[in-house]
Amino acid sequence: MKTILLPLQLDYTGRVAITDDPSTILEQQITDLLVTYRGQRVMRPDHGADLEGFIFAPLRDDIINLKADEVHGVLTRGIAFGEIVAVRMSPMQDAESSVRLTVFYRLSPTSAVRQVDRTVSGFVTEETPL
Repeated sequence: MKTILLPLQLDYTGRVAITDDPSTILEQQITDLLVTYRGQRVMRPDHGADLEGFIFAPLRDDIINLKADEVHGVLTRGIAFGEIVAVRMSPMQDAESSVRLTVFYRLSPTSAVRQVDRTVSGFVTEETPL
């Protein structure tokens, strides 16, 4: 499987760079699902993790855990190959109203577990004025 390398870049010949590295392709698919708003894709209303809908939710452990479970389900349904092992979300101590999202995945049942880290900002905390 080959895909365009994101962010868009040119290869040494001046053409759009492509990749056939399975790890890069899977990380791009995970990132695509995380940054896409649900309903943003025409003919694919369920595509996307809908993190923007979570931004104004209170930053509490129970809500974070529910969203992590929802993101796990979205990623499991949305990737073309590989396996999503776990999704963890945790508040960042050094950045108010930000959450670190870590996705653990593997390319095949016998391969090593890898991870993708993203930071999501803009959550409402008890200290955030409304």
